[in-house]
Amino acid sequence: VKVFVEKQSGRKFTEFKAISFRSQVVEGVNYIIKVCVGDGQNDYIMLRVHENLDGGVTLLAYQLDKTKDDPILINF
Repeated sequence: VKVFVEKQSGRKFTEFKAISFRSQVVEGVNYIIKVCVGDGQNDYIMLRVHENLDGGVTLLAYQLDKTKDDPILINF
């Protein structure tokens, strides 16, 4: 997933560590994942990833410049 986010956003991340997530079951599972991508206050991103019933994974959306304190919202 990191490679896809870097390619789509045009950024390179020094770190890429999931710190928390929420999930929603919908013909597979949607995951909203908060990821630490550096060491600053705004060095977090949110990912929406879908895992289908066969185990395939698709990056659906991402948001940059999030903070550690931003809530994980299912629908972004």
